[in-house]
Amino acid sequence: MATPGTLATLDLDATLDRIANGEIAQQIAHSLGVHHSNLYRKLATHPEYSAARESGLAARLDKAENDVETADERTLARARELWRVVTWRAERECPARWGQVNKLTGADGGPIQVQVVRFGAVIDGESCPQPDVQLLPNK
Repeated sequence: MATPGTLATLDLDATLDRIANGEIAQQIAHSLGVHHSNLYRKLATHPEYSAARESGLAARLDKAENDVETADERTLARARELWRVVTWRAERECPARWGQVNKLTGADGGPIQVQVVRFGAVIDGESCPQPDVQLLPNK
């Protein structure tokens, strides 16, 4: 493992560049000889860390897409699995950019208008007549 001063003398800008280029923080920590949780704590306070992570996710998505497109029959299954992992992580870490969004709107993009209709019940204090329907016995 690294000496206690490794994180104190860490070049944060170079580390953020590595993250922005798609390298995973755990791999960076391993190459520095520090525990990944210590590196995460050190980076979490940096104002550019979240932007670097989002940029790194974009780089990893591009790489995973390229791996799927250039895979042969031996490596295609692994490339697809890596694609699923990267897209899953991107959806959760940056849902505003890569998350799945379902939006329902009414006419002209406004709210959806709903009208509740119940047969045989009381609506707005008025009784609705029940139709004469014979119930079939359960067998």
